[in-house]
Order: sequence, then C-alpha cells, then structure tokens
Amino acid sequence: MDCPGSPSAGSFTVAEQKKECKVRSPYLLKLGKTVITPGALEEITKAEQTPLEFLIPHIHCNWGGGVSQEDKGLNNWAVENG
Repeated sequence: MDCPGSPSAGSFTVAEQKKECKVRSPYLLKLGKTVITPGALEEITKAEQTPLEFLIPHIHCNWGGGVSQEDKGLNNWAVENG
C-alpha cells in the first residue's frame, strides 16, 4: 500500500488503503526508550542491516506481510485509541 510518506505494506483494496491511510502518517508512533536484545543485534549485524531498518516500518504503522488482517486492524485500533 502506498500512503504518502510511508513504505509499501503489500496488496490492499482501495477501501483498505483509504482506511489504513486515515490512521497512518509519516511518523505515527513515537518511540520511547528503545532497546535490543544481544541476540537480535547479533543477527541484524550478521545480515549487514541496522536496527532502524526494522523500526522505521513500525513507526509508519507498516505491520509487515506476516501479520493477519485481524492483527493489523487491532494494531491500528491501538494506535488510534491508545
């Protein structure tokens, strides 16, 4: 899906895109203190990636392709309602 200022999140219908874009903004989630486990840091380093590559999609509310539509809806509800 292509909402202005946010990465693509996969294939969505037009109705889903409109609904998603209403709750999505370039930086919808504000990160507080962010930590990483040693194991996760090791795997990210081995893959020659950075932690930000994994955090940025989440601050854009891009829940990833492995998340069910139901969970995406719950995540969006939590963003809107705290």
